[in-house]
Amino acid sequence: MIIIGERINATRKNIAEAIEKKDEEFIKKEVEKQIKYGAEFIDLNAGTGKGNEKEDLKWLIDITQQLGEIPISLDSSDIEAIEYCIQFIKSNEKMINSINGEKEKLEKFLPFIKNNPDCKIVALTMDDNGIPEDVEKRVEIAKKLIDTLMENGVKGENIFIDPLVQPVSVNSKNGIIFIQTLKKIKEIFPDVKTTCGLSNISFGLPKR
Repeated sequence: MIIIGERINATRKNIAEAIEKKDEEFIKKEVEKQIKYGAEFIDLNAGTGKGNEKEDLKWLIDITQQLGEIPISLDSSDIEAIEYCIQFIKSNEKMINSINGEKEKLEKFLPFIKNNPDCKIVALTMDDNGIPEDVEKRVEIAKKLIDTLMENGVKGENIFIDPLVQPVSVNSKNGIIFIQTLKKIKEIFPDVKTTCGLSNISFGLPKR
């Protein structure tokens, strides 16, 4: 099992503020805290909607690497930011978070994937129609993504399928749908890895 620390995400107000103010000490403490509690990859998201995402992402990489050659996951849908920032990661362990089945976005990422076949890729089970509510459709999307990645040189061990944990506050069956999808994917593709944003399950609950 790999633990990916996802606290440094610009959708969190305090992280967005730290990025905008270039509060190096705050970010460094967030990295240290996650490593202390077992994170093996540090996920970095700089999409504040303000400023320059690729420069902000590089800034986060530089701060993280002050603590060592830590494996980094680049969390961005901006392929230009990914291509620019990947070169600054010192660790041999690199991860991209994420691609999905949306045709236009996937096509934009394919040249990068071909040129970086050893990079770990997180792939979400959603497409142009959004996130399916049924297990079968999510598995179908997973199969298409796995086939596409393997055709472009990515080994199964570097593919991380995310069946997408959704809040039980929205649908009480979301936990069951996730578990059933996960089980089915592992049955069909035993060599492929899986991942999830586990904390999503409690989003919107009063005592989260």
